Formats: sequence, C-alpha cells, structure tokens
Amino acid sequence: MLRLRARQVLSAFRQGSSWPVIVDTGEQRLVTKLRGTAQGTAPLVAEIVVGELADALGLFTPRRYLVEIEPGIASMDPHEELVELLGRSHGVNLGFQLLEGFRDLKPAMRCGFDRSWQRRSFGWMRSSRTRTARSAIRT
Repeated sequence: MLRLRARQVLSAFRQGSSWPVIVDTGEQRLVTKLRGTAQGTAPLVAEIVVGELADALGLFTPRRYLVEIEPGIASMDPHEELVELLGRSHGVNLGFQLLEGFRDLKPAMRCGFDRSWQRRSFGWMRSSRTRTARSAIRT
C-alpha cells in the first residue's frame, strides 16, 4: 500500500461512530478513517484484510492508502470533537480513494435495487454452513 502524508483535513463525515475525514495529501483527496476513534485500530486492520480479500476475488474496491497524520494537522473543520479526535489519530491511518459523485445510500433509495443476488448469496452461505455443521457431527 502506498503511504501518503496528509497536509490538511478538509471536512468530516458526521455519520456513525468512526467520523471519517477527507484529507488533502497534495496529490489527491482521500477519505480517511482515523485510528483515534473509540474502536481503535482493529477496524482499520479489518478493512485492510477484507479489502485485500475483495481484490483477490476480483471485486471492485476503492484503492487503499496508509495516511500519515502529524500532530496539530490543519483542519478546515473547527469542530471541537474533531480536533480532539485528530489529536488522538496522529500516526498511520487508513485512507481510501475518494469516489467522485458518491452518495450515501438512504433507506428510501433501496427500493429500486435488484435484491436477487442476496437470496443467491445467503442461500449459498446457509447451505455451505449446514454441510460443514453436518460434517463435524459425523466425525
């Protein structure tokens, strides 16, 4: 993974408990998940592992970066809680390619999606789990 240094925090997503931020590295803008959240670094490691698995399966994932955040980094978002979070997040954090034109999935938007893949995927997972459990009982 490429390692980049954040020059400035442009804004934060105030949704959920992780508060990812958009940082400017000089080369590009990245969505960055911070190590200083209450969950710590474990979710960042999990994101890397799952992203690598998805890449190996040929699934599309945004490119991942290691993002270095220095103590006292400049932020265009002066929110006190964000300033404190950035203070706990100096060091290496996890960044993702910013997907231009992205939008959050709202419950009202879900009704138009084809969900047939869910039935196929969950059916396959359920049947493989059942076979594994039966195999364990027989041995």
